[in-house]
Amino acid sequence: MPSSSIQSAVMPVELAPDGRPERHGTPLRVLQVYKSWVPETYGGVEQTITTIGTGAQAYGITSRVLFLGAGTAVRRVRYRGLQGFRFPLDLTLASTGISLSLPLAYRRLADWADIVHFHFPWPYGDLVHLLTGAGKPLIVTYHLDITRQRLLRWLYAPIMRRFLRGADLIVATSANMVQTSAALRPLRHKTTVIPLGIEDVHGAAAVPLRTALWRQRLGEGFVLFVGVLRHYKGLQYLLEAAPAIHGRIVIAGTGPCARALREQAAGAQLSNVTFLGAVDDLDKHALYHLCQVFAFPSHLRSEGYGLALVEAAMHGKPMVSCEIGTGTSFVNQHGETGYVVEPRRPDAFAEAVNRLLLNSEERERLGRNARARYSARFTAPAMTAAYAEAYRQVLVRRGRCPS
Repeated sequence: MPSSSIQSAVMPVELAPDGRPERHGTPLRVLQVYKSWVPETYGGVEQTITTIGTGAQAYGITSRVLFLGAGTAVRRVRYRGLQGFRFPLDLTLASTGISLSLPLAYRRLADWADIVHFHFPWPYGDLVHLLTGAGKPLIVTYHLDITRQRLLRWLYAPIMRRFLRGADLIVATSANMVQTSAALRPLRHKTTVIPLGIEDVHGAAAVPLRTALWRQRLGEGFVLFVGVLRHYKGLQYLLEAAPAIHGRIVIAGTGPCARALREQAAGAQLSNVTFLGAVDDLDKHALYHLCQVFAFPSHLRSEGYGLALVEAAMHGKPMVSCEIGTGTSFVNQHGETGYVVEPRRPDAFAEAVNRLLLNSEERERLGRNARARYSARFTAPAMTAAYAEAYRQVLVRRGRCPS
């Protein structure tokens, strides 16, 4: 089914005469639920939770966040004006975080909320929700498929189907995910698409001193990757492509695969690859400003979207990514904002990167298109407006607030 045939069920948000969102009646309370959250863990889902929670305040929506983290007791935390409840991470089973104290407290936290908003996947959280019978309107943002842990998938499949069927609304982050996810296809009737968005910091992001320092260290015109160094990011294939790429490759970020990747680069004597480790936001945006091409070689469906691609588009940078059937090819449109190549093909990846490095007119055209696509589809206000309206419509259908 073509992307255009998947229509969003979320209606446009009404605006007040001054251009601000129109509030509807009584303020709403939303409990967002996920296995982790910032500032302890920083990733695309965690960033999205924060963006939705802070942006929804303009619509009279108060958000709380339930998540797991280090510690032995439940703690209240605050981050960017949002209140979070951090439950102790007691053990991890097949990459699934488990908190033994969560089932006893979940119902009480859910009772506070008008809507419970889950970020999928977190199998243990789904199970707790089903067992406690909270009975609140449920929205599920479906970020990605579960692709590893075959035994877990087999055991979890009945729970997943029941959990998703019980949702009032499922939100996919791209039409690509709806088309290609076996879990979502039977649930198209209750699925809408709301693209992930980020704040536009392009104009204020490049701090001159930081930019000058990185320019002195790295020069300009390099190929950049930003992200957590995980198994599905495809960086091993980027390193295999490195000898054929006509420029420096800069890898910013850390993660569980960092050591193996550094050893691979050292073993191959890759003189054009630089690992920076973790960088803060100011350094990250300076790097985006200085690079010529953004590389995103993720090769598995565990990469459900790729907010780093949205950041690159915000900065007006052309991108090279791989076709894995998820939101990466929704953000990066082949021939419009960059190139999309076959995964696990270092030769194809190097050819696409070199084409951009060697053709300034093509690079600038695709970069302009990327910036325009970001402005049209991937801004934080657009995402939070769509979620605010989705919350309201779910409550209207449940007969719990005026239309």
